[in-house]
Amino acid sequence: MLHSNELLEGLNWDRSVVVQDVTFVPVCNPHAQPMMQMHLVHELDNMVSIEEMENESVNEIYFISKSDQPLLILSGLIVEGGKQTRTITRPFIVNGEKKVKIPVNCVEQGRWFYTGSRKFTLSRKMVSRRTKSYAMRGAEMQSTTWRSIRETMDEFGVNRMESPTESFLDVERVIRSTRRDLIEKAREAILPAFTVKNQTGIAIFENGELTYAELFNSTDLWKKVWESVLDANLIDTASMLLDPKEEIPAKPHAPKLLISKTIPVCDEEAFEVRAGKHVTGWMVAFNGIPVHLTIGAQDMQRERRRFIRNRYRQRQEHIQEQRHEFFEGEENMALEY
Repeated sequence: MLHSNELLEGLNWDRSVVVQDVTFVPVCNPHAQPMMQMHLVHELDNMVSIEEMENESVNEIYFISKSDQPLLILSGLIVEGGKQTRTITRPFIVNGEKKVKIPVNCVEQGRWFYTGSRKFTLSRKMVSRRTKSYAMRGAEMQSTTWRSIRETMDEFGVNRMESPTESFLDVERVIRSTRRDLIEKAREAILPAFTVKNQTGIAIFENGELTYAELFNSTDLWKKVWESVLDANLIDTASMLLDPKEEIPAKPHAPKLLISKTIPVCDEEAFEVRAGKHVTGWMVAFNGIPVHLTIGAQDMQRERRRFIRNRYRQRQEHIQEQRHEFFEGEENMALEY
């Protein structure tokens, strides 16, 4: 097994990108060996089906593989359909034909009814970095996963008419449509950190602290997922650009990752990962070889402060509008008098 202090050895500080107090650092490994026997689920998605269980559950659904090849399924991927849209909460590997229960979180709070069949469509899209970081903790963070979507709606002014069921996919579509220039600006800003030679992943530091990472054991796997990982970071980056400010970020430092074995979802060797009090995630291995590691921050206090600041700003803007309307009315009355 890979030791915890080796997982972030490939941090390429020279190619890092800074956006306000967030630093995007590519992880590179010129000696990474291709994982020839491992396929991403999208490569064989015609051999996979996903559906609601008989006793329908918000936080569990069925994953059915008809492939004889090992499949890697990433956390954060969105499955659309069923009684509500979900996101997969932890990575896992399915080796061979089987039907398994998989952990998910709902990302469409306002729906619990079928719009078609019991089956889901597996999207290539991932939820945003913030939403995924909460969802990775599973059912215990379901309410916070929903709240992160509502916060995003508030930040970008997405209303219930535009997303009546508060579906993450609807919210994302509205933001990409109405804030196209901002999303493109975010993409241009962080793209260089995702397209580096011999890259195997990305690590993200906020105010010097590691808060998110997507790491793979080969450049081949990264080449297949980097665009989805990049897209998952656009909304959070655009959110920072909504309120630009000059900040000198703290110098990033890579913490020691604490890795402990845990119960797998299916055929993977599963490990829980910790990189501090609020930074947790998962690592999966196959035949003794680490394949993928993902971590995210669940700093409730930080997110709560951000939420309160946004609400306060909205209230102040509403008060200013009311005052403006009031004084306009007073002036009109004076003119009439």
